[in-house]
Amino acid sequence: HGCIALIYSGYDQLIDRVGLTRFDENGNILWKESYNSQDTSIVNPFGQSFIQTLDSGFLITGKCYYEDPDEPNIFLIKPYYIKTDKNGNFEWETVVHKGIGSELKGSAWSTSIDPSGSYYYSSITQIYPDYNAPALLKMDFDGNVIDIYNIVVGYNNGGLGYATFINDTVLAASIGWGNSDDEIRNYATLIDTVGNILDTTF
Repeated sequence: HGCIALIYSGYDQLIDRVGLTRFDENGNILWKESYNSQDTSIVNPFGQSFIQTLDSGFLITGKCYYEDPDEPNIFLIKPYYIKTDKNGNFEWETVVHKGIGSELKGSAWSTSIDPSGSYYYSSITQIYPDYNAPALLKMDFDGNVIDIYNIVVGYNNGGLGYATFINDTVLAASIGWGNSDDEIRNYATLIDTVGNILDTTF
């Protein structure tokens, strides 16, 4: 009973930016945890969403700024994940593309678990020097990225905001793409687990 809330607080780039709080059914705080990385290359993390995992823990999906390996003191936006146990204790974190410089950046928005209980599938935006692409990220339960599948390329802007499984191999997804911020169209879309579009409607 009760509920879990994702918290985001403070303007300080290093202190208590992302955390979880558990409340009982009367609104009393049972526990509150903040996740301040020991990796000094991470600054300004942001949690966009979270899910309960199969081991009753939690996975936070979001973004952070990570130091450019090619240019020290320059920080680039990267997809970011934090895994906790059922009591909110930190287990692991993953920064996607952390060894890559400004040629590949991005943000993560939401994550689903496939019906077989084998992988996380995450909705992300990949940011290249000349365009943004909606993409589907596949990750194992230890936080290792298996692959990333761009869904649409060839447009200036795009992002996969949300995707959830409707059967073993198909996800219902909210995807936007276009050639400018003013021209982006949002689509209700069916995609498979390697990012192929199966059906689309406006």
